[in-house]
Amino acid sequence: MMPNHARYIDNPYVVEGETNPTCKFPAKDDLDALVARIGRRVDYTRPDVYVGASGVALLQLHLGDHARALVVAENALRTGRRLRSGCSFLCDHVGLLSVAAVAIHRERPDDTRLPDLIHRIEAAVEYVLRKDTGDELLYGRAGYLYAIQFLRKDFARDPLGSKLPVVAKQTFDAILASGRRSALARGPPLYWRWRGKTYLGAAHGFAGILTVLLQEHRVFGTVITPEDLQAIKATVDWLARLQTNDANLPSTLESGHADLVQFCHGAPGLVLLLTEAMGTFEDMQKDWLRMAEKAGLCVWRKGLLVKGVSGLCHGIAGNAYTFGALHRATGDTRWLSCRDAFATLAVKLLSQSRLDNPDHPYSLFEGIGGLAWLLSDVLKGGEAGFPAFSDVAER
Repeated sequence: MMPNHARYIDNPYVVEGETNPTCKFPAKDDLDALVARIGRRVDYTRPDVYVGASGVALLQLHLGDHARALVVAENALRTGRRLRSGCSFLCDHVGLLSVAAVAIHRERPDDTRLPDLIHRIEAAVEYVLRKDTGDELLYGRAGYLYAIQFLRKDFARDPLGSKLPVVAKQTFDAILASGRRSALARGPPLYWRWRGKTYLGAAHGFAGILTVLLQEHRVFGTVITPEDLQAIKATVDWLARLQTNDANLPSTLESGHADLVQFCHGAPGLVLLLTEAMGTFEDMQKDWLRMAEKAGLCVWRKGLLVKGVSGLCHGIAGNAYTFGALHRATGDTRWLSCRDAFATLAVKLLSQSRLDNPDHPYSLFEGIGGLAWLLSDVLKGGEAGFPAFSDVAER
């Protein structure tokens, strides 16, 4: 299993012609060892979710260790002044505040800090509604909409959460309005750009924005006009038909290059979008499922990334969630076997120090925090959504 390509290594099961791999199942000892390593190396100089301490607190919440999550979140709050004052869950102060609010709410629901935390998160909608704010997931409006979704699962019956549906609807409408303003005469009815480029994937582009919009509608019942619903449908279909011959998705419309197969750019984000969209547009299920499965096979062939074993954004762990989404859409257990194979191979490669070491090796989105999250989901059985993106339905 040597690196034969610039960006990925050969999948040994593909080489053997296997589509239903049988491999050693990850052990709980593997998960425990990763969690212990992460706990010793929490980076409080970066309090964000993406590569910082709030991501570790979020992982602890997912693992059910609410007491530890609270300790990490409180320490992150003390260093949170270093964060940019944007609006997204992953990279800005909104994520720090949201994770802290949930950690505190689960351990100390009467804590007097909660009203201020929720107010500060809601106040960020002023940034969201500025015309110069972007729409993408990592730094823009879609990231803020996810943050509100994250909070609504915990504060649904708490009076503190009473205004969250209002700011969610404001954000939802702002994303759609921005997409309509930017639409081109010969393009899809919704069109978004970031930093002068038309990104297509999950982190900065169409796939991420559309997934969060559809999740808001399906999970939380946010009302969409028939016109907006048709615009979303047409835009999803336009995006899906940009698949290349090997079923990948180009990073940007301008470049046309489709050599990245990772959550942030490429086929994994398309699979997550199409499997979400099929739940709303049943008449498109046959076509979109065919496209999603082709994209899933692209991830199966090219998703063992040299760039990183353990991360969610551009690592093997993140790519494994492609297969969970396909299992959820099809009921075909072969896709769960693919997910488990990626998890097992990631553990093996990490133990051998075979691939590139990320800049933030103990973090959630670049480091072993992502692999820990994946192993916990594998060991629980069934399928789970992508962390901090398409996971609100099961929280």
